[in-house]
Amino acid sequence: MARLFKFFRSKKPTDQSEEIFDTIEMATAVLLIEIARADFHQDEYEDKKIIELLEVHFSISHADAQSLFEEGQKKADDAVSLHEFT
Repeated sequence: MARLFKFFRSKKPTDQSEEIFDTIEMATAVLLIEIARADFHQDEYEDKKIIELLEVHFSISHADAQSLFEEGQKKADDAVSLHEFT
């Protein structure tokens, strides 16, 4: 039993928090994309606004925000439901 407690205490929380941050970024991107698609019409203005929001909110470069948006679109296309992003 003591070995079990030692095992859980030895895990580094920083690795986990980094994964959560990446997950939060992706979930935010996917949910914003799905909101833009809700009216069955997604235009260039909405795409630019989503990229801008990602850039400002997460303090990332425009290129990183663009990349996050593109990856988010792929995940949104492949998603069966939004549950995994909430």
